[in-house]
Amino acid sequence: MGRLEIAIDTDLGVVSVSGPRIPTATITRAEGAATRRWVPIRSRDPEVLVLRLDGSVVSLRPSPGRVLRRSFRVDAVMGGSTYTLTPHKHNASRFLKSQEPLAVLTAYSETACAEALWMSEATGGEVALAYVLAAAFGVGADNVVTVVFKVVLDSLPPV
Repeated sequence: MGRLEIAIDTDLGVVSVSGPRIPTATITRAEGAATRRWVPIRSRDPEVLVLRLDGSVVSLRPSPGRVLRRSFRVDAVMGGSTYTLTPHKHNASRFLKSQEPLAVLTAYSETACAEALWMSEATGGEVALAYVLAAAFGVGADNVVTVVFKVVLDSLPPV
């Protein structure tokens, strides 16, 4: 698909992905919407987010992102298929088409964009969709045991 251009503006609430052989994919957050600092697009509220692929609006349904890994999944419906980005490990998410694996996206650091390992042939639109979802919502999530452990450690008084 060639080199992809990924742009993230957390203040304006815009994430976009483009490239020479893929359509442009953009997720925008409504101006004045409440924000969450730990989400790159700064919201998981489907009412304030709009996903466009090559100018056409695509249905976007992010889950609320709470304690359980599965609560961080994001669904998008395009061309009659449901695409899902769902955490798989602390630094990786699976990208599925109608529950069939298309790719695994992995981030190797907090600041790096995810790299994709494709398991089957993907269209340019699917590639753009995978990367814009990963850039807007991040990849991976801690499991519940790790979350509880971090909460307990954070509640202890400093030594």
